[in-house]
Amino acid sequence: MNPLFVGVDVGTASVRAGLFTENGEILQIVVKEIEVDNPEPGYYQQSSDEIWNATSFVLKEIVAKHGAERIAGISFCATCSLVAIDSTGQPVSICKSGNPKWNIIMWMDHRAHEEATLINETKHQVLSYVGGSISLEMETPKILWLKTNLNGSYSKTCHFFDLCDYLRWKATGSLKRSICSLVCKWTFVHNSNGNCSWDESYFQEIGLSDCLTKIGNSISFPMVDKHDLISEKSAMDLGLKISSDVRVGFSMIDAHAGVLGMIGCRENESNLAIEEILTTRLGMICGTSTCIMALSRTPVTVPGVWGPYYGVVLNEMYLLEGGQSASGKLVDHIVSSHLAYSPLLLELGSHGAVLDELEAILQKQVIPTGKHLQYLTKNLHIWPDFHGNRSPVGDSALRGSVSYHCLKTLYNLI
Repeated sequence: MNPLFVGVDVGTASVRAGLFTENGEILQIVVKEIEVDNPEPGYYQQSSDEIWNATSFVLKEIVAKHGAERIAGISFCATCSLVAIDSTGQPVSICKSGNPKWNIIMWMDHRAHEEATLINETKHQVLSYVGGSISLEMETPKILWLKTNLNGSYSKTCHFFDLCDYLRWKATGSLKRSICSLVCKWTFVHNSNGNCSWDESYFQEIGLSDCLTKIGNSISFPMVDKHDLISEKSAMDLGLKISSDVRVGFSMIDAHAGVLGMIGCRENESNLAIEEILTTRLGMICGTSTCIMALSRTPVTVPGVWGPYYGVVLNEMYLLEGGQSASGKLVDHIVSSHLAYSPLLLELGSHGAVLDELEAILQKQVIPTGKHLQYLTKNLHIWPDFHGNRSPVGDSALRGSVSYHCLKTLYNLI
């Protein structure tokens, strides 16, 4: 029988697993929701134990339908969230309450505003790789916040992981960190001149010189490293054969994994050379946030745009990344905060059903006009920085606005 492969994607609100043939045909998708803890404004936390248990659930659902013996490989991508683990492999609390359940500072967490400001005031040379200023959504401001505000948790932490690297470690026991996560979110320096290392002067200047042992120095590269085998314990956790030789692939940030999907789409473009596809496409990866990605053979520096990141998606290629933080969440926020939302939710029973109903209403309204759907919002203006601006302004303190409010509460105005 031909081998099958599993891709696990941990997003903001759920864990998804897809089962694929070696030709890329999707055979099954399983989704399991996960909890987001929001104890106060700007604080967003998750549990690595819950995420691993959800991963176990979706894998076992796949195995139950297709069997364990055909699964030859598994790979993980995830949001760029910070995971804290102690020397025994147990979660370390990152929250003020001290609850060890919450050991993940999520990507969208904004508690490290002061720490990001302090880092940017250094004007250190590594900041040139993130558009000139580091985002509080990246990992070193979050770690500095922990050291400043929860020093006990910081001291107890033996390993800080990006979430995708945590999942790979959990599956294999390997402490290798993905070059994708390290370069894009941790200020690891990697370029075509052969430089591949932490800039220790940066960590010394921001007061985190003692952190280097916690974040690792063993690196995993795409399409280069030999894949690690899944551990016996993790095989048991995930419903796979304990004696199996299932290989665990390169781990990536979720949006960056989406870049590979962007490259793979060739509908009506079969005549294009791969080089043209790689260097002429702009990919928009949409989820809770929107990431706009472009690949280049040569380094390009753009103020306010993250990168150029070398070798993080494909070897010998640079990545540039822009986008809008929490854009998908913004859509949900605008809909659910409208006065007409609550009665509509009561009538239809779920948020998803409300969105489906609103989409149907829009289609009914636009058909008689003979115009594009966007014409319905000609008088609606939204400044979308409700959760700050990621790029090109790079200001987490910016706020959004909506111009169109009136006294009507009809749900066709949502």
